[in-house]
Amino acid sequence: MIVYDLSEDGFCTKQLCDYLGVSPQAYYRWLRKGKPMYRWYDEQLADRIQALFEPEKKGYRFIRDQLIRLDHRWINDKTVLRYMQILGIQSPIRKKRFQNCTTSDPN
Repeated sequence: MIVYDLSEDGFCTKQLCDYLGVSPQAYYRWLRKGKPMYRWYDEQLADRIQALFEPEKKGYRFIRDQLIRLDHRWINDKTVLRYMQILGIQSPIRKKRFQNCTTSDPN
């Protein structure tokens, strides 16, 4: 017999898992293990990314290269991008868009 505990609101765990599209086993595994190590927020890394961004206002790849070059910290560029999104900073450099010219107006 499977017993489903009730949450504080009185909903059954199975109902909540069905609503969210998650299996109850995955929910209980997540509850037991907690947040994975790679998803923890590192305040020192956030401060360093902010400090590297301020004077030059470059993108996440440049900041990742600076972290490797100056601090010898091997961090994935997607991690740097995630921290930049959390901090609300964004590079002013944008990818150039391709411009078409018509045959009637080559200039």
